[in-house]
This record gives sequence, C-alpha cells and structure tokens, in this order.
Amino acid sequence: MIKQVDKKTIFVIFIVPLQFFLQLIVNTLNLPVDSLFKNLLLLGVSVIVVSLVFLLRGDLLKRDFQKFKENKMKLLLISIVSAVVSALLVIFIKKLILASGLTSLSMSSSNVSDLPNAWLMLIASIPPTLAPFLEETVFRYELFYRLNSSKLTGFIFAIISSILFGLLHYFNYNGNIVLTIPLMAVGFFYCIIYKLTDNIWTSIFAHMFYNGALSIGSSLFVLIIQLLR
Repeated sequence: MIKQVDKKTIFVIFIVPLQFFLQLIVNTLNLPVDSLFKNLLLLGVSVIVVSLVFLLRGDLLKRDFQKFKENKMKLLLISIVSAVVSALLVIFIKKLILASGLTSLSMSSSNVSDLPNAWLMLIASIPPTLAPFLEETVFRYELFYRLNSSKLTGFIFAIISSILFGLLHYFNYNGNIVLTIPLMAVGFFYCIIYKLTDNIWTSIFAHMFYNGALSIGSSLFVLIIQLLR
C-alpha cells in the first residue's frame, strides 16, 4: 500500500528547489569560481540543507542507521561495491552517448577540479559529498520507497525518481540533458540497492563514496602534489 503523502514529505521535497534557489542567489553574486567566500557560502547552503533533512527525516535516518549497524560490514561492502558500479555505469553510458554522436562532452566551468588551490578544492568538495543526504532522502525514499506498493508501481516510480534525479544535475553539464542520462541510470541503480537492502544508508553511503571519490579524492591528490613541490 502506498504511504500517505504527509506534510513532512512535502517539506522534504521542497528542500530541493530551496537549495537550487539559494545556490542561484550565490551564483548571481558573480564571484569567481576560485573565490573562498563563494565556496564558503555554498558550503553553508549544504549545511543548511543537510540540517533540514535531519530535522524532517531524522527518525528515518536514525532508525535505518541502527539497522545498518547491526549488519554494518555486509551493508558497507555493498555500498562500496555499489559506488564502484556507479562509476563504471557512468563511464560506460557516457561513452555510448558520445560514440553515438548525440552530443559532445561539456562540463560546467564550476567543476571542483577546475579550482587551482587544493585547499579551496577541499572546501568545494564538501557540498557534493553531503549532497546524498538530500538526494537519497528525496529521490530514493520520498519518491520511490514510500510509493513502492507493488512491482509495477515500484518500477514506475523508480523510473520517475531517477529521471528527476538526473535532471537535478542539468546545470552540471551546461544544460545538456543528454549527458544527465548516465546519472538517471545511477539513480535507478540506487533504487535497486535501496529496495534490496531495505536501508537508506546503503544508498547514501554508496552515493557518498562515489561523490567523495570524485571531489575529495581529486582535491587530496592535488594537495599532495602541491605539498611535494
């Protein structure tokens, strides 16, 4: 049976446009990408967003975390493997898209790897690492798990939530919808992981490991290189 949509669900989903609006305000300040102030503002937005998620869905996160700890080694291993599969999935589908000639690769100029200072990269890498708390709660719990009353409805809402998840990253690719398809596939994959493990922390950690490897991993690599010079 589909769970009733309550006020909490509406408020949690509303955090997504709220985050977009706050980030839009920061971007309208026209601060350079390597501005410490800009990156601290974006970090502040992420902290506010994560705080709201815990405020509204702290019961879910606390309950599932207790369950996660009971079988932590197995679920943690699933999360790590899922993160690796996510990376391979993105690479594979992106190569298929580029090979098909549907589009060309065009990333946003605000990519973390574009920042010249390793410490600044480290600060800028925190928001993507925190993003899974909101994205998994909204797209995997609110728009999939809560609405998963049968195999058919589960499949339908997995598709819908995954498409919306991909579109959320629209501006990461300079408005190129085609390049968000790999992330839609990853979103669907995380729905499967959540459904199989019945624990939101499995998909949160998988998502976090994936984002962290791309953002924090690259910043730490640059930091080590700069320190060795």
